[in-house]
Amino acid sequence: MRNKKQFISLYKATDGKVADDKTRETLLKAVKARDAEAIAKAVKEVNESKTVKAKAEHIVDRSIVALATFARLNSRLVSLAAFSRLLRLDRRGHTF
Repeated sequence: MRNKKQFISLYKATDGKVADDKTRETLLKAVKARDAEAIAKAVKEVNESKTVKAKAEHIVDRSIVALATFARLNSRLVSLAAFSRLLRLDRRGHTF
């Protein structure tokens, strides 16, 4: 079993990096209670929560990039549509 300083270090290092802060609180309580089984379970939950948050942030980042790309392409398409309307001739041969 690792020592108390290592668990406290994990607790501090994961501040803001987990999906649910309750997992960090559970770790802190288990360390204070010196319950080896609870500590092992809490460490696993903290690490899983950290992974979940990292994956979620990655998905959000990719979505933002995709939306920005779509918006950029969409604005170009709108510009092309407006330009093509300007070049279109009406039935009498006039542009509008």
